[in-house]
Amino acid sequence: MTEALHGARCLLNGGVINSEFMSQVSGGDILYPDEFLDVFDSMSAFEKSVALPIFDCEYYARQIDFGAMRPLDHFLTRGIKLWCNPHPMIDLRYIRSGRDDLFHPEPSIEAVLNVVTGDIVDPSPFFSIEDYRAATTGRDIDGSLLIHFLNVGAVSDISPLSLFDPVYYRAAGMDVPLNGRDALLHFIRFGDQQRHSPSVAFDSAAYEARYTDILRTDLPPLQHYLRIGRFEGRQLFRHTKFSRAEQHSRPTQDWVFKPDPATWESDATRLQAKLQTITAVQREEAVIVPIDADLPASTDRLDFPQHAAPLIDVIIPYYNEVVITRHCLEALHLAMGDLPIHPILIDDGSTEDNAVLQTVSGVTTIRNPENLHYLASCNKAFAASGAPYVLLLNNDARLLEGGLAALLDELRSAPDIAAAGPKIVYPSGHLQEAGCAILPDASTVMVGLANSPDLPAYNFARDVGHISAACLLLKRDIIDGDLYDERFRPAYCEDADLSLRLRFGGKRIRYVPQATCVHELSVSTGKHSRKGRVRQVVINQQKLFDKWGERLQQDGNISTFAFYLPQFHPTQENDLWWGKGFTEWTNVAKALPSFEGHYQPHLPADLGYYDLRCGEVMTQQYQLARRYGLSGFIMYHYNFGARRVLDRPLRNLLANPDIDFRFALCWANENWTRHWDGGEKAILLEQLYDEETLGSVCADAVEAARDPRAITVNGRPMFLVYRPLLIPDPGRFADMIRDAFMQAGFDNPYLLYVESMEAINRGVRPQDIGFDGCVEFPPQGIGAPYGDDLSIRKAGWEGHVYDYEESVFLACKTNGRAGYKRMPAVFPSWDNTARQPLKGTSFIGQTPAAFSEYVRKKADFAYEMLVGEEKMLFVNAWNEWAEGAHLEPDVAYGHSWLQALEDGLNAARFQRG
Repeated sequence: MTEALHGARCLLNGGVINSEFMSQVSGGDILYPDEFLDVFDSMSAFEKSVALPIFDCEYYARQIDFGAMRPLDHFLTRGIKLWCNPHPMIDLRYIRSGRDDLFHPEPSIEAVLNVVTGDIVDPSPFFSIEDYRAATTGRDIDGSLLIHFLNVGAVSDISPLSLFDPVYYRAAGMDVPLNGRDALLHFIRFGDQQRHSPSVAFDSAAYEARYTDILRTDLPPLQHYLRIGRFEGRQLFRHTKFSRAEQHSRPTQDWVFKPDPATWESDATRLQAKLQTITAVQREEAVIVPIDADLPASTDRLDFPQHAAPLIDVIIPYYNEVVITRHCLEALHLAMGDLPIHPILIDDGSTEDNAVLQTVSGVTTIRNPENLHYLASCNKAFAASGAPYVLLLNNDARLLEGGLAALLDELRSAPDIAAAGPKIVYPSGHLQEAGCAILPDASTVMVGLANSPDLPAYNFARDVGHISAACLLLKRDIIDGDLYDERFRPAYCEDADLSLRLRFGGKRIRYVPQATCVHELSVSTGKHSRKGRVRQVVINQQKLFDKWGERLQQDGNISTFAFYLPQFHPTQENDLWWGKGFTEWTNVAKALPSFEGHYQPHLPADLGYYDLRCGEVMTQQYQLARRYGLSGFIMYHYNFGARRVLDRPLRNLLANPDIDFRFALCWANENWTRHWDGGEKAILLEQLYDEETLGSVCADAVEAARDPRAITVNGRPMFLVYRPLLIPDPGRFADMIRDAFMQAGFDNPYLLYVESMEAINRGVRPQDIGFDGCVEFPPQGIGAPYGDDLSIRKAGWEGHVYDYEESVFLACKTNGRAGYKRMPAVFPSWDNTARQPLKGTSFIGQTPAAFSEYVRKKADFAYEMLVGEEKMLFVNAWNEWAEGAHLEPDVAYGHSWLQALEDGLNAARFQRG
């Protein structure tokens, strides 16, 4: 055990552990070797690969029987001395062959780490330092090249070996992972053994046929060449069987997607790993500035003015840690400004000398004769408070200058706001929380943990589900009786319970980024047993669930809405412009594939080529949608002032209360053109914005909202606008529609706009133009071009192709989140070839597994950043058949997109805790 602890200490100090990730998983900093070994052993295989990328437990287990010992302990104690390799990319004997001065008489963990972190010799035949440096030319790599590859290679097709091309290797047709790192590991374990060629530069079968003596070495072709052949000057043979485009070849007319649970789960796991790695890389690349708090020396006197009627009582509980408590008071003295405050120290039976606190005047100290712990101490101090506002402040928290005034201003801004909390950061400068979310299982998520506090998503004030009581300003008169529920004694989850009492009592909690608090997390509790703390958290989390479980289940629902196109019925306009009987189905049915592997046409399955003049179809659509977790539809509404188009389904719906169909309207305010692009050329029907048109739109919105099936948010009727920036004065239109609703007796409407076209990346905040929020509209703004060659099948084709998975990764990047309220959205696929046969836009690589993971990630965002009925997820789309964006079943995928949606929602709901 001593050797294992020594090795663990070397790992902790060697720069090879992702300490930030381990802290996130374990809930605290990992400081000691035994704690590291315990936490590492408790992790999943994926978590282990992120935390310690140079140790592969499964690979190690294939080399040696370690009995009842834990794999890493065994390697550090015995395996390393037996020349067992910790990872496929670290070959101890190969290292020794390249540098005979290393590993005498046997390898040691210090020597292995020196090789890995110092880049002094190739760590394995499959990792060439020279090749990797060439492959990463222009990149600023700080630290080990091998560790860089093990991290970055999980999110890109980079290769550390010139003779291995991951894209080329996939063309062999095997189930090869879609990233460079895992593709190389797959080749080492399977591909090389099965004589698959790793690149065009190396033909495995030809090499083995030419040099038959390699059969006696028990080495597969490429490994033989790398270990022996190249040093003997043996010839290479080029391999030309596959072209890079062939990896996507498949029949499209008769092809049917066959769901395979194992493949689906494998794909989902791979995508999760890649998203996790992307997040880790972003965090590593973020520029974080440590907090420099300019505090006076602790020996100076500190005088708080005394007030007959203070505005804010500040409750600071402490047990020992008097120097830290003094720093908390010093920061509070700077932060209070001119506000009349009254600090109340609650000494929970401290045993330390408190001389440093004796030089502080103007505070009230309440001393417990014995240690009552946090909850009881706070309740005692709260009972003694009398100011209209109470600030709860941990003694290891430092509120920075201006923060208290910002919290107070927000708390006073609306009568239903009961509490306000700041942006909480670590002394290192990393974000600790930008508010918190309480999930349906009563677990808590610290929003933005370990990210950069400067990201836009964490720098606008918003409603939150919970803010930890490390620093929390409350309205005193809102809380009846005790501050905290005594059932949560001695501590943990009591502040989450307080938040739920406030929220479910009809009050709001606000996150205020203009206030910043530096919090040295767990300083006051860190000396207690970690296992004891975790045990108490689990106990109290169960109490929290027992108390609020039913309400949390209701509050945990994410309303999921799909955009709905009412184009599937004949109209006079379409008869005139496109021919008698034209509907959207006309374009859909005649679509043809543009390149090899292009899935076209998309043909409907369950509901066939339906006609929306039939109300029964709309009922069937909603029943199918609801079965898989959809809450309703966002129906496009076309009002050109003098003319409404495609409104027959809406008129039928409003006239027939028996149609089961929840809906909200989205005014699709753009020109109709012959190019189906809403542009300014070849206009068929121009969208006007005169007073009559705007008034007509308002009237339509109010009429639709009268229907009991209309969607509301917190009792407010929801209405969307597709392209608000085309309206000459969108703020004035927002005022008009709000007035129309309120004059009709409704609550203030909930106005959203679709962030598409000209609204993308414009920096316009919804509140700037009078809206409550906006909605993402993928794939607009997130398309990642597809980089490989295509085998074109359609003469004259000049379209664009994008990579679905890479686009999903782009959409999910944390640093892309907006600095305003933006509802998340997803798309299952996209392909408008049916409308633009020669210039369409298509996506490659979309699968139900990828879509499900996309849904999960965006639903996670909704849980973290949105509250109550504002937790919404939008889907583009339910039935955009001519744009290849449809959840509705088709003959190839059946219900797979719907099933993927349900799986992703359930994963976010039930697996986060």
